[in-house]
Amino acid sequence: MPEMISSSTTLGIAIVTMIGSILAPLAAGLVAVFVKSLDNNQKNREVEHQIQLKKVELRVERVRKRLESGSEATGKKVDEVKEALKQTTEAHASQALEQSKQIKEIHTLVNSRLGQSLKISAEALRSVADSSGRSDHAEAALQAEALYQEHMEAQAAVDAEKSKTLPSV
Repeated sequence: MPEMISSSTTLGIAIVTMIGSILAPLAAGLVAVFVKSLDNNQKNREVEHQIQLKKVELRVERVRKRLESGSEATGKKVDEVKEALKQTTEAHASQALEQSKQIKEIHTLVNSRLGQSLKISAEALRSVADSSGRSDHAEAALQAEALYQEHMEAQAAVDAEKSKTLPSV
């Protein structure tokens, strides 16, 4: 009966190890691609918005020039439209900044959860390897520990870069 438990345990460990080694880099890559895509989409929207803003400003200026010979009331209306456009632009810029902050917070959370998952996997596999004494378990534990260490080093580099860009208090 103990041999059945050992075989089941071995199969479970092999499956967890295989899934962990496949999903961890994949999840990290997908998160990076997703965040990059969101950042690119945000930048594209900002550029498109700036182009539209410039076009509207040019149209407003052309209208202003045509109407300068006309009534003063029309000129005031153009100023009101321009001010409304400016306020709208500022509101959109504020929204874009908030979305950018949210994207960064999501990315930080995903990286944190990935680190926690890698650590749990490494510790669990190390425990199994130490208790079983089998070389294949030890190899699986070493791989899991290496993945966790790589993640922590990459995170430390990101944290160090962030600390350079933060203003000192």
